Formats: sequence, structure tokens, C-alpha cells
Amino acid sequence: MLSCFSSSARRWEALDLPIPFNSEMGLYKFVWGSDDALALDGLMFWVDYHRGILYCDMFADSREPRFIQLPGIDIWDRDHDYSQGRQLPKPYRAIGVSRGELKFVDISDRLFGKKKISGFKIMTWSLKMIDLKWERTLFSKSMIYGHCPTFETHLCHDACRSTQS
Repeated sequence: MLSCFSSSARRWEALDLPIPFNSEMGLYKFVWGSDDALALDGLMFWVDYHRGILYCDMFADSREPRFIQLPGIDIWDRDHDYSQGRQLPKPYRAIGVSRGELKFVDISDRLFGKKKISGFKIMTWSLKMIDLKWERTLFSKSMIYGHCPTFETHLCHDACRSTQS
């Protein structure tokens, strides 16, 4: 359910926006979780860091949600062991708007909630709004042992700055 304010009618309207479940794209019933929401050029985006983005054109007559899979990540399917919850993807993944594009940053050791004794990698992607395709803008791999950085470290801030140049 989405509440929208109509400035011309001067009232709120409730819109039913059903998630377009499709197991081939990683959209399974009862496993979507919105981690973030953003707006860009009349589009609303809802982000599930384990799957992708649902988006909707808020000015279109038909506000049907569409799906864009996040690049370079493993999609959790209905057979995934959810007993540990969603395992906090936000410290390791972020989406934001920069220069008219969505930017996705993934700091990954591929194991949410578990310590890994090998390195990690940082990848950034830009969503091209013309064709809604992801383009990789940065790849960095580290063999530092024992610690995977999160968005509170300087390493991530440096990676985010390099995507804006």
C-alpha cells in the first residue's frame, strides 16, 4: 500500500502496489524486505539488498511496479535458510542518487553474519536511466585478512567518492 498526496485534488490517495512475484527473477512471496526507498525523476524505488529494486513511475496512469535485479550479488531464493533473519545487509550495501543516476555499492565477503578468513571486494555500479541497465564503475579486491569494512570506514567513503568523478 502506498499513500500519495494529490496536489490538484488536495487529498491523499491509497494505492495498492502489488509486488510482481516471479521466481525466475528472485521475487518469491513473503521474502521481500524494503531496506531503503529513493526517488529520482518521478520514479520511486524500493530496495531489497538481497534481491533488487522495485520501481514505479509515480506520474504514469498505470503505476505498476517493475523489478531490476541488483548486479553482482547472490539472490536468496525460497530455499535459503532464513532462520538467521536477513543478516543485516545495510552495513555492506548501499544505494544512493548521484548526478542523475542510481549508484550501488557492495562491500562483500559473500558471507553475511559470518567471519571469513580471506579478503573482501568492493564493487560499485551505476544504473543508466535510459535503458535501466547496470554498468560497473569500480572493482577493488583486498586480501586483508579478518576484517571486512562497512560503510562507517574511510575505505568505503573513498570508493563512493571515486564513483562521483
